[in-house]
Amino acid sequence: MGRLNDPANTFWEVFFRAPAATHWSLVTPSGVADNGGLVAGTSSGPLTIGFEPSQLLRYSPLAQTTDEGVHWTSALLPTALAAVPDALVYEPAGPGAPARGLALVRSGVLVSTASLAIWVPLVSTSVLNAAGTRSCGVNGLSALALGPQDVALVGTGCRRAGQVGVFTQTDGLWRSIGPTLGGSLSGSATRVLRLDVAGSLTAGLVAASSGRGTSPVAVWRPAGRS
Repeated sequence: MGRLNDPANTFWEVFFRAPAATHWSLVTPSGVADNGGLVAGTSSGPLTIGFEPSQLLRYSPLAQTTDEGVHWTSALLPTALAAVPDALVYEPAGPGAPARGLALVRSGVLVSTASLAIWVPLVSTSVLNAAGTRSCGVNGLSALALGPQDVALVGTGCRRAGQVGVFTQTDGLWRSIGPTLGGSLSGSATRVLRLDVAGSLTAGLVAASSGRGTSPVAVWRPAGRS
């Protein structure tokens, strides 16, 4: 919205439409400038919105709603969200499991287990780079998701040709579970643009780049496949 050729006068909005409704409602959280952009934390319950920093803002305010944007509860990420669509993930508390949030920031991934009140480091870019030195050659972090049993999934860029960077933690160690591209894409550098989990299926959108240009590639993985 606003003057798209002038970042200082361009702003973002949040709209909501109920399944049976015929119109959209403007429900943007108030009180914070959103010139830098907004990201939505996917969830099976509350909607969580993160504000990308702009101008002199050096951290990312958060807002969460449980009533379709009528009321918002504010929270705070103590550093800046990365400027990617999947920078924020939130899953509400369930039977025997606390609420959990993930945030992709410039130094790595933060995790919150206290309803977004406290954030601590989960994994750094350097740790994933070491874990994927041979399989990927990590070139920046680019996407987040919560997999089955609320296991964190981190998407990255890969310098090694044909490798797709998707990492998860097993027994305290991070390892790559991303696929290898074949055929005409085998020589491409890749970057995971989006990650999503639906039931037992994990899916991703990948940009595969070579001297011939960049191609979007869909990848998916059923739960339990190594």
